[in-house]
Amino acid sequence: MKKLQKILIALAISSISIGAVACSSHKVTNEELVKKVNEATKSAKSLKSKNVSTVSIDVNSSKVTTNFDLETEMTKEPSVVKISRKSETSGQTINGSMYITGEAVYFQNSYSKEWLNIKNESYKKSFEAQKPSADFGNMVELLTALEKNFKIEQKDSNYEVTYSGTDDVVKEPLKKIIVASQPNWQKVIQNNIELEQFDAKFIIDKKTFNLTEVNIKTKIKASISNQPLIIEIDFNVKYYDINELKEITIPDEVKNAREWKKN
Repeated sequence: MKKLQKILIALAISSISIGAVACSSHKVTNEELVKKVNEATKSAKSLKSKNVSTVSIDVNSSKVTTNFDLETEMTKEPSVVKISRKSETSGQTINGSMYITGEAVYFQNSYSKEWLNIKNESYKKSFEAQKPSADFGNMVELLTALEKNFKIEQKDSNYEVTYSGTDDVVKEPLKKIIVASQPNWQKVIQNNIELEQFDAKFIIDKKTFNLTEVNIKTKIKASISNQPLIIEIDFNVKYYDINELKEITIPDEVKNAREWKKN
């Protein structure tokens, strides 16, 4: 009887060990990962991000390169987005900041540093087009579009998702990502673009399924006024303080800004 009990105990311990190994070795599928990331990021109430990118535009073998630094803060309740940006082209640096709320858009003049209240509807829409750069939305849309073709690796406490290719499913999400950070490019990429290269890497927290970092490297052909362009983009965005940001305070100087008048 005692011998039988020992055997049963041994079997029970073995089954627990096997079960634990089985659970720990479970490989999340592409579909499962996309679903969990969508659920996690939609429930995010606030976050911060830092975007560092390099953009090179080649026109008739003449290349211009711009370096961008973009820092954002976002809360959903109330809806407030703060964006601080810096760009450098051929030694010329331009700084700009803005606040976007559910009712207003405030923009700081890059040269005078004066805050302005943007009420002109067409310009307001142009500024509001940058709002998605402060959220996960466009990146999750890209991840979802790549669901059938990306690869997953488990690295420490993260999932590392990678994709390399030029599938057509990349194009529309990529356009949204570009326009969110560079609204003036809307006309350049609104028509069909041709992908020559596209590589993406998504870092996803295994515990929360939140995106923590995205790297994109791409080379595309586009045109404006029948002028062909080759655009190369090296893009890195990191998300942090997810659900830790309680409030974005808009200074009185900003809230009392004079209305911008179109000349």
